[in-house]
This record gives sequence, structure tokens and C-alpha cells, in this order.
Amino acid sequence: MRRNALAGRIGAGLLAFAAAACSQESEMSSETSGETPGLIARAQGIEAPVVEQRPVEIEQVGFTRVDEFQWIKDENWQQVMREPETLDADIRAVLESENAYLDDVMAPTEALQERIFQEIRGRIKEDDSSVPERDGALAYFTRYREGGQYPIYARRPVDPETGEPTGEEEILIDGDAEAADFDYLDFSTMEHSPDHRYIAYGVDTRGSEYYEIHIKDIASGAIVATLTDESSGDFTWANDSETLYWVWRDDNGRSKRVYRQSRDGGASELIYEEPDDGFFVSVGLTDGNNYVTINAGGHTSNEIRIFDANDPQAEGRLIAAREDHVEYYITEGPDRFYFRTNADGAVDFKIMSAPLDNPG
Repeated sequence: MRRNALAGRIGAGLLAFAAAACSQESEMSSETSGETPGLIARAQGIEAPVVEQRPVEIEQVGFTRVDEFQWIKDENWQQVMREPETLDADIRAVLESENAYLDDVMAPTEALQERIFQEIRGRIKEDDSSVPERDGALAYFTRYREGGQYPIYARRPVDPETGEPTGEEEILIDGDAEAADFDYLDFSTMEHSPDHRYIAYGVDTRGSEYYEIHIKDIASGAIVATLTDESSGDFTWANDSETLYWVWRDDNGRSKRVYRQSRDGGASELIYEEPDDGFFVSVGLTDGNNYVTINAGGHTSNEIRIFDANDPQAEGRLIAAREDHVEYYITEGPDRFYFRTNADGAVDFKIMSAPLDNPG
């Protein structure tokens, strides 16, 4: 019953805070100041849900502790992350009862909540847009429509020399339209192919943070392939516009592998797997667009492999093997690689360089 009393006090505290906020509104101060005790009393009178205790003894670092609520963590949580509908029914009932309790306690503040939301919303530029990124005779950008919640990824023709627009906007991905059929939707990376014919994008519709990678034909608007539903959402194109490198996420949510796959959804090729659970992998493209990079990084060290972006069968080259407390980051110049690194005790980092054909 201690938990019941505590939950009641928490609910009352939330309501008291909200009521106090109301009272600070000059036009409402006289109206709400007398209501605050009644609101708190109402909250204290609402029965909080009581969660069943199922004690479990846990041995850790030489000590034994008892957790009465360990059972609320689903034993099959990895599967639940991918398929929320498989959540244990008892756990779901607990979560739903807690949500219902919160809604009940906070019900008198709904008007205040809406007013605060509208005030915050009023301070946001809803129809914001990114700076266009020019690629040849096209400029790509992201924008939002007023009242929308998701990005619109678009492009328009521009003068290759001046960057001035020469034509109308073309919407490639309309996030609000994509979200219409789902209760949840999140985009990761969005990248057009180098030949401007396709758009690849990662999407999670379950809240699992495991992303599907879709390939869309821009001309027809059709999804021509889905490469995976096990991605971290991180990927990049090779220069042939036929090949993508993407990052795979394991059952514990770690980005562990990099695959190379054709855009038509053919067989994927494992090209790197990280053996250390403390390191996470990501992919990218160098500034000159000639090399795909795989970065394996921990908290204080990393290592980078490069692949020729013009050769879809390229073998990777390791720049420098990982060392404890040594980090380095790569930039492609016209004839050399440049590195920002803290090697040799460079606390504030230093700049080094190496030939493109012998960067290690």
C-alpha cells in the first residue's frame, strides 16, 4: 500500500503544480486560487493502481537484492521491440492502468495543457525549411508545412553555376502523407542516388528503432525495393546508383554489421562485423564522394575503413587500427586525406595528412 500512497502524492503534486501555474495567469488568479485545494483533494481521492509484487532475488557483484517488480520487464523484450503487440498481457495491463490513472488525475488541467501547448507551438516556425543542398543542376532540401508533423523531402532545378532556382519544387517524400496510415512513424536517413533517379529512406512504423530501408523510383513514385527491416537507419549510396551500404542492428539494439546490397533488393553481402560490444558502427561518404567509410567507434577511440565508392566490389582498407584513447576523423582533399586526431597526446586535436593511395 505504500506505493499506492506514494502514487497518490505524486498525482496530487502534479496537479498542484499545474494549478499553481494556472494561478500565475493574472486573468485567472482569482478564479483558481480558491480551487487549488479542491483539485489536490480530488487527486488524493483517486485510487492509484497497485502493481502485483513478484519478488525475484538477483545476484550482482557479490550482493543479493530483491526486486518485486522485475517481472514488468518482458523476458522477450527484444521481440517486443520489433513487435509491440507481443508484449505480455499482464505487463500491458499495468501500463494501461498507469496511463489511465495519469489521465484521470490530470483531467482538470486539460485546458491548461492545451494552452501551454499552443503557446509553445506559437513560438515555433512551423513552415521551416533547411538550406538547399546543391547537387549538379538540382538542389535538395527538407521543409515542413504549417500544421504538419513530418518532414517533406523535396528538390528543385537550379542553375549549376549560381544556384538560383530555375523550376518548380518536386516533392520526393511527403512525411505527413506517409504517416497517415500509421499510429507511429519515424524517418532516419533520406538520400537520393547519385544519378538522381531514386530516393532511399529509412522508416520505423513500430517505435522499435529498427528501420526498413525503402528504395523509391522518383519518376513513377513506386517503391521498387525494401532492402531490410533490421537497419539502424544508417546507409549511404555508392557512386554507381545501384549499390547501397547499410548498418544492421542486433537484438540488443547495437549497430554491429555493415552490408552491401544492390538497390533492387538482391542478396546482401556482409562486409564488416564489429566484434566489440562497446563499439558501434556507422557508414558515410567522404567529402569528395570517392570513398565509402565505415567508422567503428567507442567512447574514446575509433577506427575507420574506406571502400572505393566507384567500385561496387571494392575491398575495404583500414586507415589505422584502434588504440585506447585515440580518435581520428577523415576528410578527403583533392590529392590527400586529412585527419583530425588526438594522437600523440594532442589534447585539443591536431591535423595530419596522408596520400590517397597510402593513407595508413
